[in-house]
Amino acid sequence: MYENMAIDSESANKLQYYIPFRFDDNHFTALNEVLESGTQAPGWTKTAYPLKDYAGFYDHVLLMMNRWESENSICSSWKYNGENDYRYVFSAVDGKEISFSIADLYVHLFRTGIGILGYRLAYAPEEINDAATMIRFQSRVKALSRMDGAIRPAGEAAGSRKTMCLGQLFADLLYGIFGEISFFGVHKKGNAPRVASLFSYMLYNLPGQDETTVRRNLKEVSVRMAMGYEEDHTLSEEIVNSCGELASNVFFYVSQNGCALSICPNQLNKDHFSGSKAREKYDFTFLFVLYQHYSLLNYHIRIATDFPSDTCSYMESTDYADRMQDYLTDIDTFLMKSDIATVSHIVYHNLFYQASREAMNINEDIRSLRSGFESLGNIQQSMRAGDQKKRWHDEQNEQEALDLKVNIFAVILAILAFFPEAVNFTGRIIQWVTKGPSGFELTDWISMALFVVIVLVVILLLLSLRKKKADKGT
Repeated sequence: MYENMAIDSESANKLQYYIPFRFDDNHFTALNEVLESGTQAPGWTKTAYPLKDYAGFYDHVLLMMNRWESENSICSSWKYNGENDYRYVFSAVDGKEISFSIADLYVHLFRTGIGILGYRLAYAPEEINDAATMIRFQSRVKALSRMDGAIRPAGEAAGSRKTMCLGQLFADLLYGIFGEISFFGVHKKGNAPRVASLFSYMLYNLPGQDETTVRRNLKEVSVRMAMGYEEDHTLSEEIVNSCGELASNVFFYVSQNGCALSICPNQLNKDHFSGSKAREKYDFTFLFVLYQHYSLLNYHIRIATDFPSDTCSYMESTDYADRMQDYLTDIDTFLMKSDIATVSHIVYHNLFYQASREAMNINEDIRSLRSGFESLGNIQQSMRAGDQKKRWHDEQNEQEALDLKVNIFAVILAILAFFPEAVNFTGRIIQWVTKGPSGFELTDWISMALFVVIVLVVILLLLSLRKKKADKGT
């Protein structure tokens, strides 16, 4: 069906694949030091993101994506310049062999604990010159875990036992550099990634076909390239019609499996979409959305593994509150740096960016992530407030108990002092009656005043003690 869709060999077409992986976000600096040292990973050099022409993108977006060396950037990019010759031969279903090589090998490390290995497949245009061959080729190369037995290193004879799996090749490469990493989807054998996300940018010639047929074929090819579907997979009208359209005969389809832009050059679109500059901008945008998608997925994974599902755990302890606050700080920093509505002053770029975010469910993941955390955070804050109130009441009760003991001790002392002063006071009264006030000296007056003060103190202490006992009883 797609044999009549010739691939434009004069253009800068691109098959770009991305393999996401996870690492401990606390090791961001350490992993960069590993690549910089060159001991465990010789041949890697630090570089800015490989976008050759920055026209159209906002400066703050380029700054975040490591355009300049800065703590404000969200990632660091490394390019492989080693001598390894990654050349292979692929055996198609119809027996046709296609040779290809792995070019432009990059590792992008993000501060959220996400890494993305990016590589481009270079092939001979004469071996893949139509859409049908391209669909069959990339659907198998994209499925990394299904390559075992279908791919062999260049130079090995056909039928030799030295066949290999691309997923295991890249797994060994990354494990050899970083050690403790993990993939989002793994093959059972060797803990290798199963699927790579494809960014496909292809220009097709459809001579002699009417406009309706051209549009239909471009949409179908976009879906098949992005999803990895071969021709025997029936496409629904809903999926085909859901393709986005950037301009005349420029269609794209984005899914969590990948992205494909299919262009039939004409007078209306060739200036903007026929060159490599446009291609790199859409590739850049797709990588930025992949970073957002897998960062959010990584946060969900961390929540699933670091926080219990048992409700009692949160009700019995407030220790999770500090951990939640740390997570919320990480998430809020990520959102502050990455959750932007537009990336460019070019309308095509923003349409593609917004459609890609929608296909990746970015907004829904953000809402679900924050709502769950905020709910748990509110529970923990309520528990903390309750604990603080209980501690305050306990402290108040302890203080009141201490005050009660002091008051009782003071009453006892006052009563002990009361009796001798009462005797003295009685003697002074008798002296007053028998001799009159003229016989009183200053010390007698002071003694009588002191007795009155002691009586008042005892009365006040007894009243206070009675009140506190009554308050405690209520």
